[in-house]
Amino acid sequence: MICEIGVLGLGVMGSSLAENFIRNGFPTALYSREPFERDRFARRNLSGYVMTDSLSAFAASLQRPRRIVMMITAGPAVDAVKDAIAPYLEEGDILVDGGNSYYEDTNRRTFEYAQLGLNFVGMGVSGGERGALEGPSMMVGGSDDAWKALAPYLQKAAAKAGDVICCNHVGEGGSGHYVKMVHNGIEYAVMELIAETWQLLREGYGLREEEIADLFDGMKDGRLSSYLAEITAKVLRYPDEDGSPLVEKILPVAGQKGTGKWTTLESVERGVYTPMIYESASVRSFSEHRTAFPGYGSGYFLTLESDCDTKVIEDALYLGIVCCYAQGLSLIRKASETFGWNINLAASASLWEGGCIIRSEMLKDIVAAYEEDPQLENLLFSERFGDLEQEREALQEVCASAMLAHIPAPAYQTAVTYYDACFAPELNLAMVQGLRDCFGAHTYRRIDQEGVFHTEWEK
Repeated sequence: MICEIGVLGLGVMGSSLAENFIRNGFPTALYSREPFERDRFARRNLSGYVMTDSLSAFAASLQRPRRIVMMITAGPAVDAVKDAIAPYLEEGDILVDGGNSYYEDTNRRTFEYAQLGLNFVGMGVSGGERGALEGPSMMVGGSDDAWKALAPYLQKAAAKAGDVICCNHVGEGGSGHYVKMVHNGIEYAVMELIAETWQLLREGYGLREEEIADLFDGMKDGRLSSYLAEITAKVLRYPDEDGSPLVEKILPVAGQKGTGKWTTLESVERGVYTPMIYESASVRSFSEHRTAFPGYGSGYFLTLESDCDTKVIEDALYLGIVCCYAQGLSLIRKASETFGWNINLAASASLWEGGCIIRSEMLKDIVAAYEEDPQLENLLFSERFGDLEQEREALQEVCASAMLAHIPAPAYQTAVTYYDACFAPELNLAMVQGLRDCFGAHTYRRIDQEGVFHTEWEK
């Protein structure tokens, strides 16, 4: 059998995506260097694929141009496999990296393959094992020609959100992996907001997990409807063997694979303010080595007296999540301008409407905001979100409650700071620049005159 598409790497994600292609009617070539992965896939009892045990046999089983989706761990392994399979490829063939690779590595690999007449494509994939099987969100970089050859296969396998196909071409080079990296940064921040909400309700207000789950379940039909809210309720309700909530037994240390850190570093490099993403990535690192001081903890001196109090928490969470998206999309916008990627923010945000971890009802308004104004500087400025002062007051109230209860809430607190920084008539940096000029003669500019100035402050 000559196959239309190939999957290289049959781990959890690779096996699921391979089954997705097969179930969609595409004859699929498969390769893994691990015999147990090949045997495990065979037990799925599928037909319509060719299993191979060498790269040469794998390449020989594919029609031209070869379309190969590589699903392996990001890092040196990608370079090793990229170089190992190159001798079996021909001009115009396409190798897709579907892992969480750093976008600069993807830029380099794209250039190296182009020198050989081959196409290297960086593709961000979101949705986990279930998404890969049933329809992931896929953010595709690379050349236009490579995208045209891949589109019928990837878009058929992708998630659908109504009429929206959650797979499209983002731009050249490493742009697909860049958008996925920022997607993950947003994901970090939204999860941190949810975790802070849980801790405030549990330790500050004394609610039980079942009651908090009810609150998140109540979001499914409103503007906070999202995949993360849905699974939060499930995690809160899941019982341990003794019947108590399992989440109470989980060690409060969160792992990460690097994309949140990369997003933070990129924010600094591009000069884009993303404090919520920074705090969310940093607190994970802090959780691994922090020392808790004995005798310092929260007290149950807060009370949810009415549904109005619950509404305050929902309003605060809503604006906090809007700020997460605003920060991430501002970073994508700046990178697109810097690298000449011409990323369509409305189209990119639409890729997150289904299949991915940050899919939410809110994305409909986000997409519409960028469709109405493609040059929108910041999502918070869109008329789609209207007057957010009520939500701003809710954010402030939630932050104050957390502080009173001795509960750290870095994502909520930086959400307030970010919102105020966006709308403040002026920032306080005049003083910073004055101090820099005083101790280091770094000069300054004036608001009332053109030019660059220096003052002898300590005469």
